[in-house]
Amino acid sequence: MSRRRSTLSIESSEYVTIGELVRLTGARYSTLKYYTEAGLLEYDQAEEHLTRRYPRAQAIARLAQIRTLKAQGRTIPAIQAALGAGRMPVRTVDVERVEAALDDVRAQITNPDGKLDDMYDDAGLPQW
Repeated sequence: MSRRRSTLSIESSEYVTIGELVRLTGARYSTLKYYTEAGLLEYDQAEEHLTRRYPRAQAIARLAQIRTLKAQGRTIPAIQAALGAGRMPVRTVDVERVEAALDDVRAQITNPDGKLDDMYDDAGLPQW
């Protein structure tokens, strides 16, 4: 389990987690998760972890906009239209790292330690 960062540390950080965004804004976790899935809150996803990182200043400003529109009686679809939000949140991945990992998996499937080649040779079967 990771340690909680201090409020001062969170407030000076460029990116925050959803839990830290809850602490900064007072919004409910489930609300922020819903807004994220609705494409209203953008985030980056760290390459080696699945943790969503929200750009702190941008997320707080966007949440203020959402709250203002909600107070005006707008629905989520109307807020999405007003803010130009889509259904897919922004994600970043290290494509080269993913491709390298896929290449490793493909190599293991097609030739796990050369055993597959040996099995074909031993059985007298043609290799694909």
